[in-house]
Amino acid sequence: QVELKRIQRETGITAIFVTHDQEEALTLSDRIGIIGAGKLVQLAEPRAIYERPRNLFAARFLGDANVLKGGRRIIRPEKLFITSGKPPKDWEEVRKARILQAIYSGPSVTYRVACDDFVGGVALAFTSDAGLQEDSEVTIGWHKRNCIRIEA
Repeated sequence: QVELKRIQRETGITAIFVTHDQEEALTLSDRIGIIGAGKLVQLAEPRAIYERPRNLFAARFLGDANVLKGGRRIIRPEKLFITSGKPPKDWEEVRKARILQAIYSGPSVTYRVACDDFVGGVALAFTSDAGLQEDSEVTIGWHKRNCIRIEA
């Protein structure tokens, strides 16, 4: 991926990549077009699409997204904090949750947590802390600035 991007920049050619691999799309692209149901859903730079997706389809197409109930707000799993202790005072939103699953993958752990404030009653949190156990009670939290508003 890095080599393809280098060649493209050095030669100045325009290249169109069609992929369903989100990491590849984010890595190789200067702009990404997301197509859903035969229509262009969003066209923007990779960072803009990832951090400010227009709708839920775009948000979920480029990565995981936790959707809060009662509105169109999402939180990316890497922006969701999790602790078994007392949460820091700077967490603006705090909820109780229970760990359903801990998936260790070396440098990070994905926690699936049960929390009624999220659509489907489940949220994902990515962290480097592998010390939390399945079926334990935890606190999750986030900063309001990390909630992404999306269209209906």
